[in-house]
Amino acid sequence: MASHPLKLAIVGHTNVGKTSLLRTLARDSLVGVVAASPSTTQQVVAGRIRTDDGEQVELFDTPGLEDGIGLFDYMSRLQTATNRHDGPALLQAFLSSPEAKGQYAQEAKVIAQLLASDAALYVIDARDPVLPKFQDELAILSKSARPILPVLNFTASTAHNAEAWHQALARVNLHAWVEFDSVTPQLDGEITIYQRLQTLLPAWRDHLHRFIHGLASTQSRRYHNACQLIAELMIDCAALRERITPQAEDALKQHINSLQQHVRQREQSCVHGLLKLYNFTPESVKIDAIAIQNGRWELDLFSPQSLRQFGIKASGGAATGAAAGAGIDVLLLGSSMGAGTLIGAAAGGLWQSWRNMGKRLQQKWRGYRELTVDDAVLKLLLSRQLQLLQVLTQRAHAATQPDAVDSERLYSRLQQQEQLWELIQRARSHPEWSAMLAPSFVDSEARQHLHTKLSEQLTKVQIPSK
Repeated sequence: MASHPLKLAIVGHTNVGKTSLLRTLARDSLVGVVAASPSTTQQVVAGRIRTDDGEQVELFDTPGLEDGIGLFDYMSRLQTATNRHDGPALLQAFLSSPEAKGQYAQEAKVIAQLLASDAALYVIDARDPVLPKFQDELAILSKSARPILPVLNFTASTAHNAEAWHQALARVNLHAWVEFDSVTPQLDGEITIYQRLQTLLPAWRDHLHRFIHGLASTQSRRYHNACQLIAELMIDCAALRERITPQAEDALKQHINSLQQHVRQREQSCVHGLLKLYNFTPESVKIDAIAIQNGRWELDLFSPQSLRQFGIKASGGAATGAAAGAGIDVLLLGSSMGAGTLIGAAAGGLWQSWRNMGKRLQQKWRGYRELTVDDAVLKLLLSRQLQLLQVLTQRAHAATQPDAVDSERLYSRLQQQEQLWELIQRARSHPEWSAMLAPSFVDSEARQHLHTKLSEQLTKVQIPSK
């Protein structure tokens, strides 16, 4: 077997989703150009898939075949006694002809790449009827002496003609095919493509076997790393605690605004980390019509609408603006009234409750107050990261429409994770564990242990599928 990576040419008629397939398989939303207009891809575009095990597959997106009927007729005139039964020789004769640089220049790029590859993925828009032009394309490509695996795209559409295509492919002796919607792929669809190729490429069978296992290993590693990022975020925000001396309402307002802004920025940092991990851009991910703009959720973390989206109820103290109850040394930061109302209500409620706490409690506080992140906000913070993770693990890189997700169902699932919330609460009493409070931050062994336990617990959360 050759020492080079397995090379797969992605071929087919114009505007059938070849670039979309490349993006989805290569997990790269930027490679190539996707548009509804025909002949979008003018040159061969390459993408490479690497697994953690070092196995590689190279994909080559080719221009669309536009005139299969005309090319088939032209090539029939190039037949000689020596190339009549030698498909590759006939294709080489075509590539050497003047028409390969003229009328059929686009088709020539496709054929040249196919001859330089180990196999081809012939992409079919399953919504199209079986037409003579497609049959002529297959007849031309079959002369390459390269295995061809038809990929029926857009099978998620109710208007597809997959069954008619199955019969048409069998009539040209192509009995191995796969249905794979590049925009809404099945969870095991990608693996099925490589498993089908194993039957067509005996010399590459072991390589593909290792590659398939490598894909699973890479996916598991990526998910574990994502949970580590989320665990780090939750510890930072749960441990965040700012002590302030009694001040006027305006000064308190500034402290609350500052703390909120720190949390927003920390969430944005986590979002960027997750997007980078799954190779998405902020512009390419949309969740249920709520876009992430520039790596930031459109709905503010502290807005009441964000809480309602997940069915999260703010605590009584946060909802009314009153200070925390006796024996609890925090000011609840979340609110169901909006950030603007929160400041005045929290400040006014704080002073009123402060007068009612009694001298003993006032002395215990010794004139200090401590601002922390409300439990409701922490729950929203975790829910949003896991919702984003759900989208990133299931979204195709060729997708352009928003993903519909059930936010309340996700939060309901999280509510059952008592051990998860217990781990997050442990960080409450360790303000030195918040990296947002440098230089007082201490990455102790106990913090690292909590991070490990929290990451492991997050990997066990069964995120509901779309």
